[in-house]
This record gives sequence, structure tokens and C-alpha cells, in this order.
Amino acid sequence: MSETVYQITWGLLLNRALRIVGAYDSGKLPRAEQTNDALLALNLMLKEWQVDGSLWLVTPFQQTLIANHIYYELGPGGTAQYWPQLSTTVDRPTRIKNLRRLNSSGIETQLGREGNPISRQEYMQKPNKTVTGTVVEAYYDPQLVNGILYVWPAPAPGVTDVLIGDCDRPIQVPTVDTDTLDVPQEWQDPITFCLAERLWWEYPGNSADYQLLQQRALLGKQAVFDYDRDPAPTQYQPGGDY
Repeated sequence: MSETVYQITWGLLLNRALRIVGAYDSGKLPRAEQTNDALLALNLMLKEWQVDGSLWLVTPFQQTLIANHIYYELGPGGTAQYWPQLSTTVDRPTRIKNLRRLNSSGIETQLGREGNPISRQEYMQKPNKTVTGTVVEAYYDPQLVNGILYVWPAPAPGVTDVLIGDCDRPIQVPTVDTDTLDVPQEWQDPITFCLAERLWWEYPGNSADYQLLQQRALLGKQAVFDYDRDPAPTQYQPGGDY
């Protein structure tokens, strides 16, 4: 019976990337140190790619506002949770967007400019960061372990509002060889060739072969990143005769 899902384990992906660069022959197995080299390169590459932002990393989150609190930690040390499940604490987001304030009546109000956080400079220029009121703006500092989400003004006493939005969660890297990659299945082949291109520097071969490998890797990466984009919004403006 045919299937629509084809998700391979990272062990199979590493083996294929190592075969592509000629690190070992088909029908055999790579040495343990070769697998470790490839896994290190894979995890570093995936962590590098997450800064580009991808649709499949965008995850809704929720942070309950607390009276007089001007900032909240987003990460393992905080209380923000993925929304609407509200069962898992968020990992440190690389960025946040689409911020809204949700009141007890279920009404959402966009924060800042179209839900985007303000800049660090704009936040630092606020003359009184502890003044209380209805939260209208937010600034996000990613930091290292826990991101810091600053709100302004600070929530007033008796606040019942909740802050909701979208965050770019970090990519989960594999730890055991039976793990599947935390990427869409369409990305598996481009990742394989991009990993092979990086491994070539550790297992160098013919320079002409490297040029072909690099070209294949770049084309594959460009194709999936071009596809993995949110459609731009369309806005219509009335003409001058109206």
C-alpha cells in the first residue's frame, strides 16, 4: 500500500550524506567517528538555518499578564506556553510576531505596529517603564536561554488580559539515531546535499565534484526556502474617482 508520508531517521540521512562525499562505500557502514562528525555538522547547520525563519517553526504562544510586571521570560525558566494546547512551556523563541492582547470577553487587540514588537531603542526611550495601564506595546530580547519579553505600560492591578502571538520556535536536533528530523519531509533531500557539501571539507575529493555538489546543495536549499514563505497580504485601495 502506498503512503503519503516519507520521514526518514537522521541516521539514514547521515549515512547518505557520507556516501555522497565518498566517506564510505555503499553496502558497508560508516565508522562511529564519521557518524559523530556528520551529526555535529548536521546539528550546527540546522541551528544556523533557524535564524532564517520558516513557516513550520511558527507556533502560537500565550503569556498571562501579571499586574506591575514589566517583563516575562520566554523559555524553560518562564511561564509562557504554546497555545492553544497550554500544556508545554515554550522554548526560547528566536523571534516573535503577531502580538495581540486578549481580554476576558474574548476580544483581541493588536499590539504596536501590526502586532510586531517595537525596537530596543523605542522601548529604551520610554520615559517611565513602570507606569501601569493597558498594555499596548512590547519589545523582545532573544538572549541565550530564556528570551525576555518587555511590555509597556506595565499591566495595571486587577489585570485579566492574556498576551498571545506567534513565535519562531527553535529546531529540535536529533539525539538518538532513531529520531526523525524536526523538518518537513520535503526538506530531507535538500538537507542531505547541504550536509554533504559541508562534509566535503572534512572528506575532500575532486574539486570539480565539489562544484557540482555545491550547486546541487544551493539549488535544493533555495527551492525549499522559497516555498516555505507566507503569502504576502494583498491590499486594495480605491482609485481617485471614488
